[in-house]
Amino acid sequence: MWVKEGQAFALSFPLLLPLSFPSPLPPTIEDHNSRKTQKSPSPSPSPLKMTEGQSKSTAVVVDFTDSSTVYDNVKQATAFGMRSIVHVPQIKMETVSALSAFCEKASMGCLVAPTLSIGSILLQQAAISASFHYNNVEIVESKPNARDFPSQDAIQIANNLTNLGQIYNREDISTDIPARGQVLGEDGVRVHSLVLPGISSSTTVYFSRPGEVYTLKHDVTDVQSLMPGLLLAIRKVVRLKNLVYGLEKFL
Repeated sequence: MWVKEGQAFALSFPLLLPLSFPSPLPPTIEDHNSRKTQKSPSPSPSPLKMTEGQSKSTAVVVDFTDSSTVYDNVKQATAFGMRSIVHVPQIKMETVSALSAFCEKASMGCLVAPTLSIGSILLQQAAISASFHYNNVEIVESKPNARDFPSQDAIQIANNLTNLGQIYNREDISTDIPARGQVLGEDGVRVHSLVLPGISSSTTVYFSRPGEVYTLKHDVTDVQSLMPGLLLAIRKVVRLKNLVYGLEKFL
């Protein structure tokens, strides 16, 4: 199975149907399972329509579009009685709050998932546990192409490690040296982003104290790694009547 970034899909088991949302779409992502690049057909600008045989009670919209269109997409899906899974880069918390209020009023389930990778969530949970035992932490991430940096994963890890009563890297807290990486939040968590063609997508969190380094690492080599998380999200969101932020709530 391949997906097109910037596309939204309606799922009504066992159907998988692309939705037509009238918004510009980014370029396609290569299908990592095929030897040749495949592109999905351009969507029609016609309004969202339910297909014959598609059940509203089990219908789910999976939104991979853009943070600027998420609110309208969820409203449109809700008008058809469909739950939503939102996985878009750099979604603002103001948008999440507005969606939460809307879903609460409509009694309609929605899952906003900054990541659909179960491995990434497990890394984040392990990092929280480690943060109580180490005073120094730095995040190193790598991507094969340049996008938004720091990545959503790095930002989420830094947010998770913030406000835990810990100030990290006390002896090296200065932000005056760019080569030392960007400090995220107010507790001293540093992140370094690498962009190298051919390198796998990777997130590594280093914790240390004198005489010891504790390393957590998560590599993504194929987009198939997102499918278990996506399927879990679909199974859970159909039972929701409000908005839930984070797939980790269901692990």
